Amino acid sequence: MVYKIKTFYDYDFDIIFHLAASLSSKAEVATEEAHRINVEGTMQLLMLAAYRSEKYGKAVKFLFPSSIAAYGMPTLDAKKKRVL
Repeated sequence: MVYKIKTFYDYDFDIIFHLAASLSSKAEVATEEAHRINVEGTMQLLMLAAYRSEKYGKAVKFLFPSSIAAYGMPTLDAKKKRVL
C-alpha cells in the first residue's frame, strides 16, 4: 500500500477525497485486511496531504465522508413508517 501511495507524491493536487473503506460486515471476518485498508490507508493519505502541504506551502483539503454504518439504522418503528 505504501508503494501505491508514493506514486502520488509527484502529482500536483490540493484536495484528497478518501472514499475507500472496508465495511463492518466484511471487516468482522477479515480484521487484518480491514485494519490495513481503514487505518493504515487513511494514515498514508493523511501523511501524503501533510507532505504536500509542507512542501508547497499550501493546504491540502482532506475529505473523508462517513457511511451509513456510522449512524446506525433507525428503530423498527421508524422503518415501518417509511415503508407505509
